[in-house]
Amino acid sequence: MPGTALDHAVGLVIVSLIVGYLSWKFIETPFRNRSRFARKHVFGFAAASGAILLTVGGAFALSKDGLVGRRFSPQVLAYDAGRLDFSPERGRCHPDQGLAPPEKACVFGGKVEDTVVWGDSHGIELAHALGSPVHPLRSLTYSGCSPAMGLIVPGRPMCVRHNALVLDYLTASTRIRTVILASYFAWNLENPHYRRGMLESIRALQRSGKTVFLLGPTPAEVGEDLPHYLLLTGNHEIRVQDYRTRQASTIRYVRWLERSGVRVLWPSDAFCSTTTCRLTVGDRPILFDGHHLSVSAARDLARRFTPLIWPSAAP
Repeated sequence: MPGTALDHAVGLVIVSLIVGYLSWKFIETPFRNRSRFARKHVFGFAAASGAILLTVGGAFALSKDGLVGRRFSPQVLAYDAGRLDFSPERGRCHPDQGLAPPEKACVFGGKVEDTVVWGDSHGIELAHALGSPVHPLRSLTYSGCSPAMGLIVPGRPMCVRHNALVLDYLTASTRIRTVILASYFAWNLENPHYRRGMLESIRALQRSGKTVFLLGPTPAEVGEDLPHYLLLTGNHEIRVQDYRTRQASTIRYVRWLERSGVRVLWPSDAFCSTTTCRLTVGDRPILFDGHHLSVSAARDLARRFTPLIWPSAAP
C-alpha cells in the first residue's frame, strides 16, 4: 500500500537532513579548512550529494501511479536544487592552494579585462555573472583568502604572497580601471590584521588610480544552510531588523570602510524592502549554502550593480 503524502514529505525531510549534515561536514567545514580537501573534491561531493538527494527524494515520491509532481511542489524541489547553484567555473577559475600568476587567471566575457574581482570564495559567482563582452572581468579569487594585505590564514600558507602578487599586478596595470573586493566578513572580523589589511588594500588601489568597490554582506545569512532552512521552514523572507541585528558588527565595519571612499555594493538594496528581505530569487535560494551567493542571486545582483559599476552601461 503506498505511503501517504505526509510519509513522503517526512521521508524527504529526513533525507534532506542527512544530506544537509554531509554538506556541512564535507563542504562547509572544508571551506574553513582547505588544507584537508582540494576544491575539486569539495564541489565534486556537492554535486554528488545533490544528485543523491534528488534521486532518493524522487524514490519517496513514487506511488503506484508512478513519479508524480503532486508529491513535492516545484518550489520544494527548487529549494533543494539550490545546493548546486554555484559557478560552473569554480573548479577551473578559483584556486585553493599554491600560487598562480594573476595575468593567467580566468577572464569572463572576453580576453582583455578592464575590471577585476579580487577576493575569497565569495567573489567567484559575482565575477562569473558580471563579466561581459562590454566589460571583460578577470577573477582573482582564492579560497579562504580575503583581499587584506598581510592577512595570515591558517591552512592557506600562500595567502599573503597571493595578495601581494595581486596587488602588484593591479597597481601596475594601466588597463584595469575598476576593482571589486569580496570577502567573508563574519569569518575575519575578530582578526585585527584583517581589519587593517582590508583598509591597506583599498588605499593602495586608490593611490594607483583605481575605482574600488566592496561587495557588502548578504542579508540571506540566517545562521545555517539556506536551502536546508527553506526546505524545513518554507519561510522565504526575514525581517529587515533581523538582518540588521544578526549582521550588526559586519554592517558597522563595512560602513567604517566606506569612509575611506570605497563604494559599497549592498545586496540588501536588491533583496530588501523597508520591512523584509527575501531569501530567494525567483524560486532559487539566494545562497547555495550558509553564506555563498548562488549563481541565480549573483545574476540578479549583476543586473542591479552593472550601471553602478559602469555608469555608461545604464540604459
